[in-house]
Amino acid sequence: MKINFRFFTAVLLLIGLWCVSPIAFCNGKVGGAVKTSRTSGFSSVALYGTVTGTVEAATARYRKGVVVYLKGVPEKVVPLAATIDQKNLAFIPHVVAVSVGSTVSFVNSDKVNHDIFSANPCKKFDIDDFHPGAIKTLTFDKPCEVNLLCDLHPEMSGFIIVIDSNHFAVTDADGKFTIGSVPSGTYEVAVWSEKLKLQKKAAVAVNSGQTSTIDITLVR
Repeated sequence: MKINFRFFTAVLLLIGLWCVSPIAFCNGKVGGAVKTSRTSGFSSVALYGTVTGTVEAATARYRKGVVVYLKGVPEKVVPLAATIDQKNLAFIPHVVAVSVGSTVSFVNSDKVNHDIFSANPCKKFDIDDFHPGAIKTLTFDKPCEVNLLCDLHPEMSGFIIVIDSNHFAVTDADGKFTIGSVPSGTYEVAVWSEKLKLQKKAAVAVNSGQTSTIDITLVR
């Protein structure tokens, strides 16, 4: 087979030109650097802080069951799910705090019937003939202080505090509380108590990755 020598020479010349071109078509390496901006993507710095504190009251038993919450946090309120049991003729827990839109399931663990109701204008309801083992779930769609009572057992009382915030806590027997995952900022501290009220207005500054501590005093 005859080969056109001029054609073959031209092909070799073209291949040589490709190999010395700024863009490598032959064996070789492409070098360079990729620049990234610190303002893009997610920051590794914590964006949230924690608020802890203690509620003080002249009467020790009033330190428990106090709802402490933060007002003015710029975010969408997320509904929760909570449960209140009826056991030994008592609402357990005595105080429950939930965000607006949350559901609360009532459970009758007693061996007797109950008739749970609320007369509060913001959330009126009546769970009639609530027999042992029954479960009833209600939605609480607006800020409200709901006083729970039982028609059949007048000694029973409890509270559901519905809050327009994601950041709240109920104090323990020592009056202590912790509110986590709070966005950085300065917020008003609000309090609900069955018997007492806040002595004076309070605010707390929350810093990223840090814990802020505040002491709260309640008076009659």
